[in-house]
Amino acid sequence: MRFALLAAAILSTAACTQTQATQPATPSQTAAQPTAPTQPTTPPSSWVRLPGTVTAVSATQLTVRAANGTSTTVGFSPGWQLVVGHPISASDIHVGDFVATANANVDDHSGRSVELRVFPPGIHLGEGSRPMADGNTMTNGTVGEVTDVSGGRQMVVRFPGGQRNITLPSTIAVVGQRLADHSELAVGWNVFVLANPGENGSPPAAFYVYAPPAH
Repeated sequence: MRFALLAAAILSTAACTQTQATQPATPSQTAAQPTAPTQPTTPPSSWVRLPGTVTAVSATQLTVRAANGTSTTVGFSPGWQLVVGHPISASDIHVGDFVATANANVDDHSGRSVELRVFPPGIHLGEGSRPMADGNTMTNGTVGEVTDVSGGRQMVVRFPGGQRNITLPSTIAVVGQRLADHSELAVGWNVFVLANPGENGSPPAAFYVYAPPAH
């Protein structure tokens, strides 16, 4: 489920579910914090999506094995980013945070969150609010307002061309994300990779590698 929602959060399309493997360290175990990423210039429709388990990694490339056993090796784009998920409290969400939430439709302008992620500063992928295949809505945008309400939090998520009112029940897990040092990426991690398509037969190059939290 986490990989499916992540793909929708970034691309507003469905993705795949992966099983758990060895997971990355928590934020307190990491000293170095990289700078914010350079956003890709290729359109989202052409991005290569690779959910799976890391089976090999070097300074220049990684290999990911999908659930069906297929392995794909991709290089790293200049300035590529490693992003690691970790659980956070709903109270850690603030005005100005960029979030992605799958939400059940309440009406045309409101939804009840079923999953929410807070992206690291500088990463604004998939801005907008779009229908999902399951009848829910995926909303990616910047928190413009947030208040505590009975049973959770209420927020206004803004994006180019509009906004959506999101209710976040206290029962919904919230995932924070941090930019991690490239040296942390290791064999055995479950990841979701976004890559720029290769040109003239060259392999794709990863610009965004996400590792979900272990639950």
